[in-house]
This record gives sequence, structure tokens and C-alpha cells, in this order.
Amino acid sequence: MLPDRLRRFFGNLAGVGRPDPEAMLREIEAAAVPSPYTRIDEYRDFRAVFFGTSTPEQGQRVLKRILFWGHMWRTPKREDVYDTHVAIGEQNLAMKIMAALNQEPKEQPTETTKRKDR
Repeated sequence: MLPDRLRRFFGNLAGVGRPDPEAMLREIEAAAVPSPYTRIDEYRDFRAVFFGTSTPEQGQRVLKRILFWGHMWRTPKREDVYDTHVAIGEQNLAMKIMAALNQEPKEQPTETTKRKDR
């Protein structure tokens, strides 16, 4: 279940169809992570995704890691108010990544319309 803040964010997106962030998070959570998954495995996955040819499984693991860092599965609350603000900023970035992956954009017009001069 998404925290209310995330539900509001995804509810306000405009585009073709409605986003289903809960289904996407379930799919990402189910992404297979090898056991043990070491720092070198993580390094190789990130390098493959951003600088080389990656497999869909590597992409899912990288996305899962980024969304974990972005606190997508919990509400970011910390002892220090400044740490909380940092965590909310991380969550905003993760939400934007999820929105870009989850929401098909509206179709752009193929022709421009001219406005009459007043």
C-alpha cells in the first residue's frame, strides 16, 4: 500500500490512462535479486544499465535499488527534521522516476494552431 503522499502524487498525473503505481511497486518488489547480492554485483548492474548493454533483470534490480534509496516502501521520518527533509527530497526524485516509467504521456499535437491577433 502506498503512503498517502505518494497516492496523491500519482493521482494528480495527467496522461493517457491512469497510472497504477501499486502494481508497478509489486512487480519491482518481486524482481529477483541473487543471493548473496554483493556490492560488486550492484556495481556491475549499475554500470551495465547506465554505460553498457544490460539485461531486463539488471534494469529491474537497479530500479529496485534506486526506489529503495528513495523510500518508496515507507514514509521517510527521521529524528532530525533536516534529515526528514532530505529523505522527502530523495522520495520526490524516486516518484518522478516512477512516474516517467509508469505514465504514458499525452499525445502531442501534430500541427500548431495559429492564434488570431486581437
